Amino acid sequence: MLLDDVRQTGRGQFDDLKLYSAVVEKKSRILELCFSTKQDLTEQQKQQIEAVCQEAVKNKFNLKIKYIKDYFDKDILKNTFINYVKREFFFFASKFDTEKTVVEESEDIFTVIVTVTPELRQMLEQNEFLEKVSNYFKSISNYDIKVKFDVIENSVDVNELMKKTDVMRESQITKVLYKPQRKINVENVESFIDKVINDRPQYIVDLIQPEKAVTVCGRIESMREVVTPKGLTLFKFDLVDFTGRIGVVVFSDETKYIKLKELKIGDELLIGGQAVENTYTQELELRAYRICKCKICDDEYEKQVSRPVPEEYAVIKPQIFIANKQGNLFEEKKVDKRLQDKTFVVFDLETTGKSYITNKIIELGAVRIVNGKIVDTFSTFVNPECKIPNEISELTGIIDAMVESAPTFPEIIADFYKYCNGAALVGHNIVDFDGLFLKFNTKDSGFIFNHQQVDTLSMARKYFKSLHNGEEVPHNYKLGTIADFLGVKRDNAHRAVDDSLMTADIFLKLIEMGAEM
Repeated sequence: MLLDDVRQTGRGQFDDLKLYSAVVEKKSRILELCFSTKQDLTEQQKQQIEAVCQEAVKNKFNLKIKYIKDYFDKDILKNTFINYVKREFFFFASKFDTEKTVVEESEDIFTVIVTVTPELRQMLEQNEFLEKVSNYFKSISNYDIKVKFDVIENSVDVNELMKKTDVMRESQITKVLYKPQRKINVENVESFIDKVINDRPQYIVDLIQPEKAVTVCGRIESMREVVTPKGLTLFKFDLVDFTGRIGVVVFSDETKYIKLKELKIGDELLIGGQAVENTYTQELELRAYRICKCKICDDEYEKQVSRPVPEEYAVIKPQIFIANKQGNLFEEKKVDKRLQDKTFVVFDLETTGKSYITNKIIELGAVRIVNGKIVDTFSTFVNPECKIPNEISELTGIIDAMVESAPTFPEIIADFYKYCNGAALVGHNIVDFDGLFLKFNTKDSGFIFNHQQVDTLSMARKYFKSLHNGEEVPHNYKLGTIADFLGVKRDNAHRAVDDSLMTADIFLKLIEMGAEM
């Protein structure tokens, strides 16, 4: 639409103009447009283009415009093609032999020749590969660029490719259906300044960039009245919900002043306004336009009604567990009564930090115990949609490249809920860590994890503290320490599925020793 407006304004001058890229810098609200063209534009022509773009974005963004010469040679074209495939067809990128990708040129016509197997060609054709690549080049360049396959005989795992394609499609469906809303419930909303606010407030922690219209709620802290050098009266206070805090600024007049003087620390407010960046502190603050008094509802997570268990796994499917050690085939170990005919899911999370409110999940691993035996595993990296801190990468071995193509947590909630159906949840420090992360990240998703919880940390503490003086006990109750003390094998510490297996073995050992759940 924008490009059409530019071309129409130019009356034929800009027919070869292409929008090469459009990038938004969220924090600074800068929209950077990059146009490509074969011609050398005059300053007057650039001013025409910029005027049309400025009118289109109005005051939504600060506009930056760049121009590049529309030019391709064989090397540039090959690199552009490979980068496009890695970005848009990442599930198939590893199957391409990029060294064999060839670009031919004849009379200003370029042909990209892609070497593929018959199976890979079939998969790519099902995903409209040639059409999409062709349309991409048409959108960024005026050169005549064709793409064709060079088919060679080779073996490829078609089932694996089909599975990945299905995952990619189902992943997007699941993300749309089950993405948490992350909203707070309020009641008894009464108008205080301006009209009643009907929108549900978002978490303060989710407010990370300037926005024209936001709604938040919380309790007042540290209220103060400020008079500016120009004689304007402002009321400033911190608003705190259970996820974070934000500074609020209210511009006062004679009518508002009387009302605002009534506010006191501890009042629960629902506020609508504009989130802006403070010039001096570089932090977000809320310019309040509408204020309502309200009651913030307690988060009674366990009392919510969950959605039905999904019929099928959409993104992550369990894998059958095969133990490395083989027991005596002629001796059936007696199963503790507390485990008989029961299911337990032992799970572990790797995260970007310790706060379940501000940090993100980067890996989820789980194992399922049925009738006292580990039967299968559930494991996935999780895209946190943020950079992983260096200290976390050093601790876990998980780096950004390992999670960039992984599903986000909202995409796997439904599958993990299905995996946990009918089970009690087990974790080491589940009460104060993994369980809190799970509840916070599934709140408002529709899937409520109100399962019975068993904490192996509490089990170990109670059991060893109940022993008689003189009996050997572990020097602390960390997962690795307990594992070593009980002779449980440790593999890849601080990786979710391995920690889950270790915790499961510890759980079964503690049960065998007579520890209480």
